[in-house]
Amino acid sequence: MSLKLSANVDAITSQFQEFAKDIEDEMNKSMKNLATLAHAQIKLEASRGEDKLKTTLSMYLEALSEPQETAPGLYVITLDEKALFIEEGMTAHDMKPDLLQGKKYRVIPFKYNTKPTDTAPDTQILISAIQNKLKSEKIPYSKIEYNADGSPKLGKLHDLKWGVNLRDQSKDGRMSGNIGAKVPGKGNTPRLQGLSIYQKLDQTGNVRRDILTFRTVSAGPAGDGKWMHPGLAAKKYMDKAMEEATRMWEEKILPGILEKWNGK
Repeated sequence: MSLKLSANVDAITSQFQEFAKDIEDEMNKSMKNLATLAHAQIKLEASRGEDKLKTTLSMYLEALSEPQETAPGLYVITLDEKALFIEEGMTAHDMKPDLLQGKKYRVIPFKYNTKPTDTAPDTQILISAIQNKLKSEKIPYSKIEYNADGSPKLGKLHDLKWGVNLRDQSKDGRMSGNIGAKVPGKGNTPRLQGLSIYQKLDQTGNVRRDILTFRTVSAGPAGDGKWMHPGLAAKKYMDKAMEEATRMWEEKILPGILEKWNGK
């Protein structure tokens, strides 16, 4: 997806032939500034606006390009396809085809040590409860654990069987009661059953620590209705930025340029 900002320079400069090159340069410079403002507006709306993003903010910002001049006075801001569902919205749908990718079944990890900015509010309540329980048991939440010889411990380090007995410790008690035992959606497995801590070496050789549960998605009828996505409303940040940029150009920037050069 792309947002394109440009002006009909020829139509304007034809009225001021004596100053055509100067006017063209000024219009191109103004368009560059306008593209920069439009880009800033998109980022501001996504991160701090009334309809701001939470768990998908980093994905959206990574997918958003800086303004690129593809021709004199023509600036393009693009959004990578991976974040298009945020901009354009998503209808409710069964996630199984995307998860299975043509296979009969797949094991899907669910991570419980993500950053708050990348975590849905209800999941953050679960993570906070996990953090408190780990602290009481003197088990590190994020700190890497090592063997006596100084080497990092690898594999499954802790089988947290108490996960299914975790209770909501948030101030408002929003999730209420035993949150670890709740069964999400139409599933049949408690949310935190099988909660464990793992450490492994990543592709760069650094130690990665994860707090995970695993669930199996299958192509058979047993999985029907258990992997439904509720859908997402379209954010339309780029459309809104385009509308505002067009308004600024037509009502303020272009009239200002014409007024300046009409007096020459």
